[in-house]
Amino acid sequence: MRKVSIFIAGFLLFLGIFASASRSVIASEGQVELRSTLGDDSRCFAASVLMQDLNYNILMSCRDLIYPAQPEILSYAIWATGKDDGKVFKLGALNFGKVTFRTPKAFVNIFITQERNVNEPQPKGIVVMKGDLMPITFLETRPHITPTITPNPKNFGEIIGTVSVTPTPISTQSKASRFVAAGGLLALGGIFVLIMIIVFVTRPRK
Repeated sequence: MRKVSIFIAGFLLFLGIFASASRSVIASEGQVELRSTLGDDSRCFAASVLMQDLNYNILMSCRDLIYPAQPEILSYAIWATGKDDGKVFKLGALNFGKVTFRTPKAFVNIFITQERNVNEPQPKGIVVMKGDLMPITFLETRPHITPTITPNPKNFGEIIGTVSVTPTPISTQSKASRFVAAGGLLALGGIFVLIMIIVFVTRPRK
């Protein structure tokens, strides 16, 4: 009985560790929209993906950054808050706004500070941007597949039967009738010309 209790306790402990690891993965795989805390237009976007080596690859791109941040402050540093212990750890320098990082630590948010020395191990400058890690909604939502309706062969004849066809009128005039009509028009034209000539010749001259 004691062995069974130990086995059950070990199994429950394993489930707890597995669930905690799963939550860490979910907490650190997603996207972060970092917005300015100073009211300006600077902003950054970061995407985090867990790779097969159990490291998170973080890709970040920023817009409308000010360089230098201040006359005596030349650098931006990027930090994250650990998911498990809540401690802040450094990701690296922002450089010119397009960077990638790798970290084995799960995190819940990312923030950026202005630093005199980019090699500082802990943040000392003011926070200029921050954002929380959010799930990637495109991957979290299952796509809705619309079924394709295939016509039933039994009803296909009914569908065709509802289509009305309007015949195109075909002229029944023969070539002979066209020739006679053309000849009549020419004769009328000749008579008209002859009358005009007679009138012109027989008119009294002054």
